[in-house]
Amino acid sequence: MPSAGWVAGQCAWNGPGSGFFLSVGTAASIKSFGDPATPDAKSMLAQFRQQAGGGVSPKNVPAVGNGAVLTAAGIAAYSGGTYLQVTNLGLTDDQLVKIMRAAVAHL
Repeated sequence: MPSAGWVAGQCAWNGPGSGFFLSVGTAASIKSFGDPATPDAKSMLAQFRQQAGGGVSPKNVPAVGNGAVLTAAGIAAYSGGTYLQVTNLGLTDDQLVKIMRAAVAHL
């Protein structure tokens, strides 16, 4: 899919009852976006945590990259200088975590 802003690449999956978007930001794409509040992957994750909505508190997800957070909107993680974000379209929390584990494992 086309990408813009901090996103270096993006893909989508859509099934009969659910789907997701996976967005990936590299150290270079995040830096070139030029947002002083989010200059790197770790700060992108912190911003994702702060923007959690839906009345559900963000949850840390252990053993995924260098850090991962699950919210009502989806899951985000970073590994080294790479930031990954999965936008949830009807998946369970367990499915989101499995997707993120697989994505981080392929970095």
